[in-house]
Amino acid sequence: MIEHLSNSQISLYSQCSLKYKFQYIDEIPKPFKPSGLALGSAVHSALSWLNKQRMNGDNVSLERLYKIFDADWYMSRFRYM
Repeated sequence: MIEHLSNSQISLYSQCSLKYKFQYIDEIPKPFKPSGLALGSAVHSALSWLNKQRMNGDNVSLERLYKIFDADWYMSRFRYM
């Protein structure tokens, strides 16, 4: 029994009822993460790491921060495969 329908659920159902079934009834996970979310996660992770380093008194170079971001961005591509 469905207790709540959001606007996005109704919109998805009107576009494709099978997609709605897979996402909301069967709860099948998506095989990928949208690039915008992956980028946001990588930026957030790198900035979180930077702030922890600064709180510990470590001086982090911009080059090292870029390397941390690159590693997070690279790994975000494989989390949903």
